[in-house]
Amino acid sequence: MKMISAAICVAMLSVPAIALAADPIGCDNVNIGADVMAKFPNVRSTCQEVKEKDGGTYIRFVGEVVAASNDKATVHVKDRNGKDVSEFELGWAAGQKIKVGGKEMNFSDLRKGDKLDFWIEHNKWGLFSKPGSSSLKILSRKDL
Repeated sequence: MKMISAAICVAMLSVPAIALAADPIGCDNVNIGADVMAKFPNVRSTCQEVKEKDGGTYIRFVGEVVAASNDKATVHVKDRNGKDVSEFELGWAAGQKIKVGGKEMNFSDLRKGDKLDFWIEHNKWGLFSKPGSSSLKILSRKDL
């Protein structure tokens, strides 16, 4: 009976290790291109998730809108601890959408305080409202 219990314990403890081995791409393991690192040095600390889509590898970020108008928004990008570390001023094409609170909405409807997700392809500079979508206009970026 003790041997069965020991075997069950070993099996249960190995499950997380197997799960980690099955998903080797994550924020700490993704290969970030030199262009992205040069233009967004906080990329690794602000990474929330890595996702593969249509042959591309995308890094997800979380931001909070601090100012918005019909044609641009200023967004503070948060690190994994929720601290503001970078600021982007973004523009967009007419009708372009972004996820806010899990719901898709028009950029022109953004308001101060909205929390949004956006993406960067791991090896090519540019911001996307979702992997595989058209890129956003980056009007400016600075570290906070």
